Amino acid sequence: MLTLDCVSKSYASGQGYQKVLDQVSLTLEPGRFTALVGPSGCGKSTLLNLCGLIDRPNEGRVVWQEEDLSAVSDARLTEIRRQRLGFVFQSFNLIPVMSVWDNIAYPLMLTQTAKAEQKRRVNEVIDAVGLSDFIRKRPDELSGGQRQRVAIARALVKQPALIIADEPTASLDEDTALTVIRLMKTLSHQFKTTVVVATHDSRLTPFCERVYQLDHGRLLPRVQRAKEELVS
Repeated sequence: MLTLDCVSKSYASGQGYQKVLDQVSLTLEPGRFTALVGPSGCGKSTLLNLCGLIDRPNEGRVVWQEEDLSAVSDARLTEIRRQRLGFVFQSFNLIPVMSVWDNIAYPLMLTQTAKAEQKRRVNEVIDAVGLSDFIRKRPDELSGGQRQRVAIARALVKQPALIIADEPTASLDEDTALTVIRLMKTLSHQFKTTVVVATHDSRLTPFCERVYQLDHGRLLPRVQRAKEELVS
């Protein structure tokens, strides 16, 4: 699905450069639920940005479904992001003036998906996240857990190959966080979507099939196998 091959990433800092990722290699396998764990500042979000094709590495290669993206245009990266990737954020990133329905449909509007297909897909994911009774409400009328469900539905509605989730449970209480985690795991299987999550939330990792530890920009050589919870 996606391979990062010896990627490094540095940013300008004062008089020099700060290396955030150092020779990181990672393969995301189709259908897997993967976690990137580590403390703040270890490079998780930077690594997610590379996985999400939002940023480019200074060194190394990013390969998407056998396509080497090293020399492709920004327009090509945008095309892949828009058509094949979904994103879930800690702060939800919903559009305040739009209803639940329109927030979820928005990615399909951007790709000019036919109205009938928009309706079919939005109905499918709204039902999957349990928000059928809230379609006309706006984000400020919802709880934090409900807003995160909207964000998950919005990520799924494009039927993406890969979902990128950055600290999706950080702003949620324990009960709501566990509900959201279970929902993401269930839906990743239902929709056959690969998910990669950056988190420091220990509640999330038992639900992941692969857990990778980041430490000072390096991916630890040992891949930990998380205990996989059965999904009904």
